[in-house]
Amino acid sequence: MNRQQQYLLKLLKEIHELCVRNDITYFIGMGTLIGAVRNEGFLPWDDDADLLMTYDNWQKFKEVCKTQLPANRYLGSPDTEESYGHLLPRYVSRETTTIHTSQSLHDDVAGEIIDIFVLDPIADGQEAYRDYLQDMYLYSSLANYANAAASKVELDPNRFKKYLDRMKSEGRLPVMREIEEMLASHFDDRGSNYAFRWQGVPILFERSWFASTVTLKFEDCELLAPKGINEFLTCYYGEEWPEVPGYINPAKHNVAASLDFPYTEALEYFKPEYDRDQLLKETEERRLVSLQNAPINNWLKDEKARARSEVVAAEIDFRLDSHRSLLMSAMQDGDAATLAVLLEPYLTWQTDIEMIGRHSSKGIYRYLNPQLVPVTNEVFEAGLIALMGTKRITHASRLLRVRRQLGWEITDAMAEVENAIAELRSAMDDYQYGRYGEGERTARSLVGRYPFVAYYLKIQCMHLWQLYKCDSDECCLDRFKSAVDEGLERFPGDGFFEKLEADYLAEVGEADGAHDLYLKAAERTRNGLALLGVFKATGYHPSWLRNPRWAKQAGVAQWNGPMPSLEGMPTVRPKPVVDILDSCSDCLLRLAAEVADVCKEAGIDYVLGPSLARAINQGSALPFSDGVCALICRYEDMARLANALSASKLASRSIEVTVEGEDDGTGGIPAIRYYCLESLYFDLKARTAPSRTSLHVSIVPAGIMRTGSALRFLTRIMARSASGGSAMGFKEGLFVKLAGFAASAARGDMSVFEDRVSVFYRGHEFWISTCYDKVGGALGLSETPAADEGAVLRSGCVSYGSLLAKGLLGNEFFTRKKQVRKLNRRDRVLLKRFQTNFRQIKLAVRLKEISTELLARKTELLDMASCEDWDALRVAMSSYLKCAKKFEGAGNLKFDDDLYRLLLEVQKHS
Repeated sequence: MNRQQQYLLKLLKEIHELCVRNDITYFIGMGTLIGAVRNEGFLPWDDDADLLMTYDNWQKFKEVCKTQLPANRYLGSPDTEESYGHLLPRYVSRETTTIHTSQSLHDDVAGEIIDIFVLDPIADGQEAYRDYLQDMYLYSSLANYANAAASKVELDPNRFKKYLDRMKSEGRLPVMREIEEMLASHFDDRGSNYAFRWQGVPILFERSWFASTVTLKFEDCELLAPKGINEFLTCYYGEEWPEVPGYINPAKHNVAASLDFPYTEALEYFKPEYDRDQLLKETEERRLVSLQNAPINNWLKDEKARARSEVVAAEIDFRLDSHRSLLMSAMQDGDAATLAVLLEPYLTWQTDIEMIGRHSSKGIYRYLNPQLVPVTNEVFEAGLIALMGTKRITHASRLLRVRRQLGWEITDAMAEVENAIAELRSAMDDYQYGRYGEGERTARSLVGRYPFVAYYLKIQCMHLWQLYKCDSDECCLDRFKSAVDEGLERFPGDGFFEKLEADYLAEVGEADGAHDLYLKAAERTRNGLALLGVFKATGYHPSWLRNPRWAKQAGVAQWNGPMPSLEGMPTVRPKPVVDILDSCSDCLLRLAAEVADVCKEAGIDYVLGPSLARAINQGSALPFSDGVCALICRYEDMARLANALSASKLASRSIEVTVEGEDDGTGGIPAIRYYCLESLYFDLKARTAPSRTSLHVSIVPAGIMRTGSALRFLTRIMARSASGGSAMGFKEGLFVKLAGFAASAARGDMSVFEDRVSVFYRGHEFWISTCYDKVGGALGLSETPAADEGAVLRSGCVSYGSLLAKGLLGNEFFTRKKQVRKLNRRDRVLLKRFQTNFRQIKLAVRLKEISTELLARKTELLDMASCEDWDALRVAMSSYLKCAKKFEGAGNLKFDDDLYRLLLEVQKHS
């Protein structure tokens, strides 16, 4: 545990004692519950703790806290506290500082918190749920209008404005209590579901999951969890909830925090220089503007998603025209890995948040209004197999639910997958409740029908192991060993099965072999339950959890230690390689080859751009994510090449000569663009329909365009890079990639065209400079940033004209897009001002921490000053100097007269 988690544990114990003493039922939930199951405590990177209470228990808890609340504690709730600015009730410490964004607008207690999620017993039926949602979004919008979640669901802005005005005239509490009663009008104790009261998506949980509690070990104590642990976590996080995420972000909450002083001292000490009343008015305006703009914003999202879906569907059809037999054989063999590669464009987009949403503030609209890519039933079924066989059962389950929700056909094969997922959940529930025999039979059936899904075999092994542990039946142990061997054979490199093999070795007395295998297994699995077993057996954490980048931030110092030396430590099994290019890559490669052929026929020297050259020469993925590739010619050959391309181009090609960059009198870089008119490259963020909407190859010159123009251009690029500027447009990013060539040309070094080799790739011959890495990184500048996948339509088999013919992205789209830019301008300005002011609060809290440390060293620092040791002083005060520069009120930070004068002296000598 880090220091913050130790404090949160102290708060959890206080709540536990209050609830036990007063017969109140609570449940740990969300990441706290996952931590209890996977780590028997906090997730190492977690920075909060979450509890759930049913509505009745929450009401009892509120009453109890009126008389039994421990010292220096506070219970905040929107219907009990006038200044409280959040939807979730919170158990708060008064002696610490944890200021959340919304709390910069109000005066509520802002210390370390435990979030309490209320479970509302709503009536059954979609109509009752929709009515509840509307009142809940009104409630959450008024409770915390610094959060923009409700703007995604088209809450009536007039209704919001009406209640907001009433809050100003009648007071906050009467209005919030009235809406609380409105929410209660939707309750029905006979209903089968609880609504999860949250400002994201109040999703439904089955009441049976919370009918009773189970006790779980949590750090050095025991806390209560819902009976249906697996059902709850599967519903909220998906079937893969035991897996540790591939990307760990320890700082997920935007807060100004310190455990060393109370929030009142932080805010009063520094008094950030902004008008809180004015900011509150602006935030109210922002929420109203967001609600007014929501319908047109959501319409635009729908149109973009629909257009992208049509393009993806066309791409998949084009790809399957050439690989239909591969699709059929992979489906017949259950080769999920090959299907995943074959259908990668479809699966990536269909499972994206822009298509199926997420129960979060960002994905709420699409979660309630999902879309499906219009593919054939055959492709959809193949996609389900690919998802299940590549550890994405959650996505397969979600797609099936969306398909039913939208009324699309459910074939027998889809229904079978749906049943298999339901059986998996049943087997997992059986494991939780100790029904190992029944669960093993269910899992065994699943393995027989879906041998390519590793998770089914894992569940079977877990049941067999528990059957052996309960009865000490050697027959069960033999069956367990046989199942593990099957897993090792079918899924080589899966550390989960290696961990089970180590369990077997330890059981039969081979301790040394078991120990080494435990360590290897930990490096090759992300299953949290397996990692917990390895840790209990060996005390070992895998190397991928020893990443100082996040472990230091999360305070997990012991995980930064050296790894034990282990011979033959295996690496993660690489994904299978299937020789498939999508039509976009095929098209661009063909265009590059056509330009290369024209260059050779005309006797014009060229080399491939550095990224394309590196990919082809090293056999890595082609770098076509930005929709373009480049060739480099001498400047004096550009006109001749343009004429040669014009004379030899196909009917479906087009030539355009452009000036890349700002022509501000210093001269830009002329370029030739060679287009395939039958393809599509369209930036959805563009303000209007561009004149060119096709995939293309850029031919950029290396040489001095006009005297000094290349050097002046490079000076601008280098100055921008040195100042930390990285917000480059697409064209400017292309310059950065090619700046190394321009620099060598400006120095008169044209050896890039002499020292080159011929490379064959997919039947095409290209010239590649042998120093492409050196030249491409000559200035140490970054490469072209990849285009935003959700903002660009690209295809090698769909043209812009075909989109217009289908009624996608027509005149209405561009008209509304122009309106959206105008409508959202005020929203962006208000949001930027709000974020800027909150950054000042975070700086104030950080400065308070640093100044407290400096005051403790005051005598030492003054002695350094008397000796005029300014270098040592600058090091000692570096954190304060760096932070104070960013803080607007730093000139008034006279926390101590002597140290303030010292600070000025250090700045003078820096």
